[in-house]
Amino acid sequence: MPTLPTNRDASSSTADHVSDHNALHALYTAMNGTPPTFTTPPHPDDIPASPNAADYEFNGSGSSLPTGWSWVNQGTSTYAEANGYGSLDFQAGGADESRGIVRAVPAGASWTATFHAPAALRVASGTTPSRALILRSSGDNRFTFFTQLTDQTAVVDHYTSVTAFSSRPGAAVTVFQAPMMPYVRVVKNSATSWDFAISPNGTTWVTTHAGINVGTFHTPDQIGIGVNTRTNRLHLGVNWFRVS
Repeated sequence: MPTLPTNRDASSSTADHVSDHNALHALYTAMNGTPPTFTTPPHPDDIPASPNAADYEFNGSGSSLPTGWSWVNQGTSTYAEANGYGSLDFQAGGADESRGIVRAVPAGASWTATFHAPAALRVASGTTPSRALILRSSGDNRFTFFTQLTDQTAVVDHYTSVTAFSSRPGAAVTVFQAPMMPYVRVVKNSATSWDFAISPNGTTWVTTHAGINVGTFHTPDQIGIGVNTRTNRLHLGVNWFRVS
């Protein structure tokens, strides 16, 4: 039978504690066989071991947008990348005006795209601002916004331009602390079926809108992240964009 570990106190050395650990390991092995091994599950923010070619980690430095990304309705808005974030400072706009950054949609008939955008701050007072995942058709400048409003609702809205609301294909869905959910996702099932979801931690997802027929309104060729300023100057931080 292995020797049992000795009682220790705060003055015990590191070597004593290592000896105790080894003794407990030997005791477990003698009684139960080889002890189990434990691995820490990956965190949603860990960079994937095999990233998709469309993935982007906003962990560089500089004031230029990443390669392949472009502004929509920039105005005097600015971008800076540092300390693991892409920092977007959006100038105030009209009563229903949107701004953002976009890139080409992922290739394929179906895909899932996720943003981690943990920081959103209203810099000036005004009416309800919002943060949005953007689907855009560059040819006619039509948009679908999956938006988390500050009144704790999530909506999918269609716009015919950055200032012209068209329709809402589905109800506003109340989700507790919706504006505090930093992970936002769109799933393209087909051209006519899209799912939209949010998450507080990147692991547990709430699909607020399922099977939305985006294809009857437009054919998105760009995806991005942005805001509806609604007369506010807004700051948005984004960690990463990933495709699966």
